[in-house]
Amino acid sequence: MTTPLLHTGPRAATVGLDWTAWGICGRLVVTDPAAEQLARAVLGQELAALGRNFRTQRATRRALRDGGWTPRMPDGQAIGPFPYGITGGSPDGPVHLSLPAQRERHDAMPVRVQRGSRLRIGLGPSLRAWTAQRCAEAVAEATSCGVLVCIGGDVATSGLAPAGGWRVELPGARHAAPAVVAMDGGAVSWTDLTRPGRGARTLVVAGGDRTVRTHWTGVVVVAANTPAANAACAGALLSGPSAGRRLADQGLLGRLTDVNGRVREVGWWPGTER
Repeated sequence: MTTPLLHTGPRAATVGLDWTAWGICGRLVVTDPAAEQLARAVLGQELAALGRNFRTQRATRRALRDGGWTPRMPDGQAIGPFPYGITGGSPDGPVHLSLPAQRERHDAMPVRVQRGSRLRIGLGPSLRAWTAQRCAEAVAEATSCGVLVCIGGDVATSGLAPAGGWRVELPGARHAAPAVVAMDGGAVSWTDLTRPGRGARTLVVAGGDRTVRTHWTGVVVVAANTPAANAACAGALLSGPSAGRRLADQGLLGRLTDVNGRVREVGWWPGTER
């Protein structure tokens, strides 16, 4: 299978800013430096609209971090294949986003930490994933430029990517260097369940009592949008050893790290043999 070529806009310059809302770390990048102020304003409006749906800031923070899952994709649609181009990026070149900063690790987890080693996970995309996608689309529409929005471990893009693509640095497997991918659209969802020196966590499915002992400590999924990527990421955690096959059947790209630190790359992941 041939990796699709990147189709990007002519702009090479970008401007990015980091922000924090309700204790959640985020990043905004646009391909038009002159649109930075407008992009900030639109992002703020979207986040404020989200906050108005909750009675307190604490409730908003809890919803973004711990839940708000929807049981399926909008209108019951299945997750579609990744339709964009993606290549490997130079590890020595500039990146638009690095996942994760150590301080952001908790925010990147689409699970809720419970007592002991039990974690609660939803069956569908999280509120955080929907928010990232909505913000990216709203900013792109207002500024008429390419936009990347990251909230925790969910990354959304909209509009024309910068020349060379959106360069995202993904966390490396244990004792391995991070990988950089360049993409001209789509989204990334990332989850890290590592507990150095301790056993694998047990996942508890939200809305029921079913427990799953995870086979994976790290999951990265690339999909058409953040709700799809986030839902597929959660599904991979719950699927155990069959996660790679399930992602491939959906036409998605992924990188799975098991409890022993072994890495499995799914789909036409940059650099894999085809």
